[in-house]
Amino acid sequence: MESVFSEPNGIWVFWSERDDAEQLLNHFSHVVTKRMTIKERVKIALQRVEKLSCNYLIQFWASIVIYGQTFLTTSDQPFGLTRLDGGLCSYRQKCLSRAIPVELKNGTQCENDLGPPGRVFKHRLPELCTDVKNYCKQEFPLRADAVAWGIQWCYAVPVFDPSRDTFVGVLELVTSHLTNEWIFSKLCLAHF
Repeated sequence: MESVFSEPNGIWVFWSERDDAEQLLNHFSHVVTKRMTIKERVKIALQRVEKLSCNYLIQFWASIVIYGQTFLTTSDQPFGLTRLDGGLCSYRQKCLSRAIPVELKNGTQCENDLGPPGRVFKHRLPELCTDVKNYCKQEFPLRADAVAWGIQWCYAVPVFDPSRDTFVGVLELVTSHLTNEWIFSKLCLAHF
Protein backbone atom coordinates (compact mmCIF):
# COMPACT_ATOMS: atom_id res chain seq x y z
CA MET A 1 0.00 0.00 0.00
CA GLU A 2 1.29 3.47 -0.85
CA SER A 3 0.93 6.80 0.92
CA VAL A 4 0.61 10.07 -0.96
CA PHE A 5 1.58 13.58 0.04
CA SER A 6 0.81 16.70 -1.92
CA GLU A 7 1.21 20.39 -1.32
CA PRO A 8 -0.65 23.04 -3.32
CA ASN A 9 2.56 24.20 -5.01
CA GLY A 10 4.44 20.93 -4.63
CA ILE A 11 4.69 17.59 -6.36
CA TRP A 12 2.97 14.29 -5.58
CA VAL A 13 5.28 12.23 -3.38
CA PHE A 14 4.78 8.49 -2.92
CA TRP A 15 6.25 6.16 -0.28
CA SER A 16 5.42 2.95 1.53
CA GLU A 17 3.00 3.07 4.47
CA ARG A 18 5.25 0.49 6.12
CA ASP A 19 7.85 3.28 6.39
CA ASP A 20 5.31 5.40 8.30
CA ALA A 21 4.67 2.56 10.75
CA GLU A 22 8.40 1.98 11.29
CA GLN A 23 8.95 5.71 11.84
CA LEU A 24 6.13 5.80 14.40
CA LEU A 25 7.53 2.77 16.24
CA ASN A 26 10.97 4.36 16.34
CA HIS A 27 9.46 7.63 17.59
CA PHE A 28 7.75 5.98 20.57
CA SER A 29 10.32 3.29 21.36
CA HIS A 30 12.48 3.53 24.47
CA VAL A 31 15.58 3.55 22.31
CA VAL A 32 14.85 6.49 20.05
CA THR A 33 17.26 6.99 17.21
CA LYS A 34 18.14 10.64 16.68
CA ARG A 35 18.98 10.34 13.01
CA MET A 36 16.42 9.91 10.30
CA THR A 37 16.74 7.16 7.75
CA ILE A 38 17.79 8.05 4.24
CA LYS A 39 14.28 7.19 3.02
CA GLU A 40 12.79 9.68 5.48
CA ARG A 41 15.25 12.37 4.40
CA VAL A 42 14.53 11.77 0.71
CA LYS A 43 10.78 11.81 1.35
CA ILE A 44 10.99 15.12 3.23
CA ALA A 45 13.21 16.66 0.54
CA LEU A 46 10.78 15.55 -2.18
CA GLN A 47 7.89 17.10 -0.25
CA ARG A 48 9.70 20.45 -0.40
CA VAL A 49 10.32 20.42 -4.15
CA GLU A 50 8.56 23.27 -5.91
CA LYS A 51 6.24 22.31 -8.75
CA LEU A 52 7.46 23.73 -12.04
CA SER A 53 5.80 24.00 -15.44
CA CYS A 54 7.26 20.79 -16.91
CA ASN A 55 6.32 17.18 -16.12
CA TYR A 56 9.04 15.34 -14.23
CA LEU A 57 9.76 12.30 -12.12
CA ILE A 58 12.28 12.27 -9.26
CA GLN A 59 13.19 8.85 -7.92
CA PHE A 60 15.72 7.57 -5.42
CA TRP A 61 17.99 4.67 -6.40
CA ALA A 62 19.10 3.14 -3.08
CA SER A 63 22.19 0.97 -2.77
CA ILE A 64 21.42 -2.48 -1.41
CA VAL A 65 23.63 -5.52 -0.82
CA ILE A 66 22.42 -8.97 -1.87
CA TYR A 67 24.76 -11.91 -1.21
CA GLY A 68 27.74 -9.59 -1.04
CA GLN A 69 27.01 -7.78 -4.32
CA THR A 70 25.90 -4.11 -4.37
CA PHE A 71 22.96 -3.02 -6.52
CA LEU A 72 20.96 0.17 -7.04
CA THR A 73 17.18 -0.17 -6.92
CA THR A 74 14.13 2.11 -6.87
CA SER A 75 11.96 -0.62 -5.36
CA ASP A 76 10.38 0.41 -2.04
CA GLN A 77 11.94 3.89 -2.29
CA PRO A 78 10.20 7.30 -2.26
CA PHE A 79 9.58 9.10 -5.54
CA GLY A 80 7.79 12.20 -6.78
CA LEU A 81 5.77 13.16 -9.86
CA THR A 82 4.49 16.57 -10.93
CA ARG A 83 1.41 14.98 -12.47
CA LEU A 84 0.34 11.64 -13.84
CA ASP A 85 2.11 11.29 -17.17
CA GLY A 86 1.95 7.98 -19.05
CA GLY A 87 5.56 8.09 -20.21
CA LEU A 88 6.98 8.99 -16.81
CA CYS A 89 4.84 6.35 -15.08
CA SER A 90 5.96 3.72 -17.62
CA TYR A 91 9.59 4.71 -17.06
CA ARG A 92 9.10 4.41 -13.29
CA GLN A 93 7.55 0.94 -13.71
CA LYS A 94 10.48 -0.19 -15.87
CA CYS A 95 12.96 1.10 -13.29
CA LEU A 96 11.15 -0.83 -10.56
CA SER A 97 11.91 -4.06 -12.42
CA ARG A 98 15.66 -3.30 -12.59
CA ALA A 99 18.49 -3.70 -10.13
CA ILE A 100 21.69 -2.08 -11.40
CA PRO A 101 24.80 -4.03 -10.34
CA VAL A 102 27.46 -1.55 -9.23
CA GLU A 103 29.89 -3.70 -7.24
CA LEU A 104 30.72 -7.42 -7.37
CA LYS A 105 31.24 -9.69 -4.35
CA ASN A 106 35.01 -9.23 -4.49
CA GLY A 107 34.63 -5.43 -4.35
CA THR A 108 35.43 -4.75 -8.00
CA GLN A 109 33.30 -2.21 -9.83
CA CYS A 110 30.87 -3.35 -12.52
CA GLU A 111 31.56 -1.80 -15.90
CA ASN A 112 28.58 -2.72 -18.09
CA ASP A 113 24.94 -1.63 -18.23
CA LEU A 114 25.25 0.96 -15.48
CA GLY A 115 23.16 3.71 -17.04
CA PRO A 116 23.21 7.23 -15.57
CA PRO A 117 22.37 6.15 -11.97
CA GLY A 118 25.09 3.49 -11.95
CA ARG A 119 27.75 5.83 -13.36
CA VAL A 120 26.83 8.57 -10.89
CA PHE A 121 27.09 6.11 -8.00
CA LYS A 122 30.38 4.72 -9.28
CA HIS A 123 32.09 8.06 -9.98
CA ARG A 124 30.34 10.10 -7.22
CA LEU A 125 29.68 12.90 -9.72
CA PRO A 126 26.40 14.28 -11.13
CA GLU A 127 25.43 13.57 -14.73
CA LEU A 128 23.18 15.68 -16.95
CA CYS A 129 21.93 14.75 -20.40
CA THR A 130 19.73 17.29 -22.18
CA ASP A 131 18.59 14.74 -24.79
CA VAL A 132 18.56 11.04 -23.89
CA LYS A 133 18.65 10.21 -27.62
CA ASN A 134 22.35 11.16 -27.44
CA TYR A 135 23.09 8.10 -25.28
CA CYS A 136 23.91 4.77 -26.88
CA LYS A 137 22.36 1.56 -25.52
CA GLN A 138 25.54 0.70 -23.60
CA GLU A 139 25.51 4.11 -21.88
CA PHE A 140 21.79 3.96 -21.03
CA PRO A 141 20.23 0.47 -21.15
CA LEU A 142 16.71 1.98 -20.86
CA ARG A 143 17.35 4.42 -23.71
CA ALA A 144 14.94 2.86 -26.24
CA ASP A 145 12.14 2.72 -23.67
CA ALA A 146 12.87 6.24 -22.41
CA VAL A 147 12.78 7.66 -25.95
CA ALA A 148 9.56 5.75 -26.74
CA TRP A 149 7.95 7.19 -23.60
CA GLY A 150 9.00 10.73 -24.48
CA ILE A 151 11.74 11.17 -21.87
CA GLN A 152 13.92 14.13 -22.91
CA TRP A 153 16.23 15.09 -20.05
CA CYS A 154 17.96 12.99 -17.43
CA TYR A 155 19.78 14.42 -14.41
CA ALA A 156 21.29 12.22 -11.70
CA VAL A 157 23.11 13.26 -8.51
CA PRO A 158 24.85 11.13 -5.87
CA VAL A 159 23.40 11.04 -2.34
CA PHE A 160 25.84 11.06 0.57
CA ASP A 161 24.96 10.17 4.17
CA PRO A 162 27.29 12.21 6.39
CA SER A 163 26.24 10.29 9.52
CA ARG A 164 27.64 7.09 7.99
CA ASP A 165 30.30 8.83 5.87
CA THR A 166 29.24 6.92 2.77
CA PHE A 167 27.37 7.21 -0.51
CA VAL A 168 23.95 5.61 -0.21
CA GLY A 169 22.29 6.11 -3.57
CA VAL A 170 21.38 8.37 -6.45
CA LEU A 171 18.55 10.81 -7.12
CA GLU A 172 17.42 10.66 -10.73
CA LEU A 173 15.28 13.35 -12.29
CA VAL A 174 13.77 12.78 -15.74
CA THR A 175 11.39 14.96 -17.70
CA SER A 176 9.25 14.53 -20.78
CA HIS A 177 9.78 18.16 -21.85
CA LEU A 178 12.66 20.01 -23.41
CA THR A 179 13.45 22.51 -20.72
CA ASN A 180 16.08 24.95 -19.55
CA GLU A 181 19.04 23.77 -17.50
CA TRP A 182 18.32 26.36 -14.79
CA ILE A 183 15.10 24.53 -13.94
CA PHE A 184 17.02 21.39 -13.04
CA SER A 185 19.66 23.21 -11.06
CA LYS A 186 16.98 25.21 -9.22
CA LEU A 187 14.96 22.08 -8.54
CA CYS A 188 17.74 19.78 -7.43
CA LEU A 189 20.22 22.07 -5.77
CA ALA A 190 17.57 23.79 -3.68
CA HIS A 191 16.61 20.73 -1.64
CA PHE A 192 19.12 17.94 -2.13
